[in-house]
Amino acid sequence: MARIATLVVAATTVLAVASPSSEASASLQSAAQPSTLSAATAPSQAAGVDEFSFVSSWLSLGMQSTLPVFLSARAALSPNWHDWSTDGCSTPGAVGLGDTGRSYNFRSACWRHDFSYRNTKLADWLFNAAGRYWNSSNRYQIDRVLLSDMKADCAPRSWTQRYSCLGWAETYYRAVRTFGGP
Repeated sequence: MARIATLVVAATTVLAVASPSSEASASLQSAAQPSTLSAATAPSQAAGVDEFSFVSSWLSLGMQSTLPVFLSARAALSPNWHDWSTDGCSTPGAVGLGDTGRSYNFRSACWRHDFSYRNTKLADWLFNAAGRYWNSSNRYQIDRVLLSDMKADCAPRSWTQRYSCLGWAETYYRAVRTFGGP
């Protein structure tokens, strides 16, 4: 029975990630984010920032800091040259998945994951550095931080919820690794 449940969860997640509904994605984005820079305004605000400052702050917040430090910076939208937009965990609501469930709350983990993906791609674009930042190695590190953040959400839960939460964390991680990019 547990294997069937795991297969159903995996199949549902793959379908959700493979064919996200733009309506669900838009509603998740508007509900999940504070007033942030849009993808269109982030490059113009970041135009005067040197490459080292941009990349070091993105690395620090997105991959090296604790999740509470990232959330504090996100609440302040600081530094303001980063793209702080998010679409949460990017699964359509109609499928029944999203940022939270009975045994998990991955919203903050997904916010940091979106921040890292978007600013890695933005660094490539801003500094005419195609592939220097957005590449399979950095993507792997970003995805590992997502998994770590999701597991941290699972740790304080009761053992029954923890087991389910860890299963969801692994499922989300596998979906991101499969469909997240190069």
